[in-house]
Amino acid sequence: MGQGEITFRWGYKMAFVKMTTGKLDIFLILPVLASLMMISDVPDFAETAATLSPIARIAILVPAIVIIGLLAVMGSGLDRRCSEDYIFQLLANAALIGVIVTVMVNMAWGIAKLFYLLPDLSGENMTGITVMSWCAGYYWYRLKGLTS
Repeated sequence: MGQGEITFRWGYKMAFVKMTTGKLDIFLILPVLASLMMISDVPDFAETAATLSPIARIAILVPAIVIIGLLAVMGSGLDRRCSEDYIFQLLANAALIGVIVTVMVNMAWGIAKLFYLLPDLSGENMTGITVMSWCAGYYWYRLKGLTS
């Protein structure tokens, strides 16, 4: 496990420890377990949430998406500097799998709701699906290689 130092544009220096694939393999067991709990969560619809107009939703969500997206971009740049290219490629490919699987499961669930009395998927269910499929993608590429 190597150590290094990152110098940011504004002159701040930060020491870091490079992540190894073995440690990442063990660490990603925690999100898998958490995603199982999120997928199995059945929301309690007895609570009533405040209703928001479409304009209010846009006014809240668009700035949140932009800010969180920019933070994610900056974080991924830090991740590229703190990990080997191989690990970064594993995580990036696994993230793509996570997004694709989430979209496909959501679409399939929506189609199945037309024919069966299925409940809506909650945000926690969708987050669990995303995390689990991302971890599954990581372990797949880890076992089979990036070219599989």
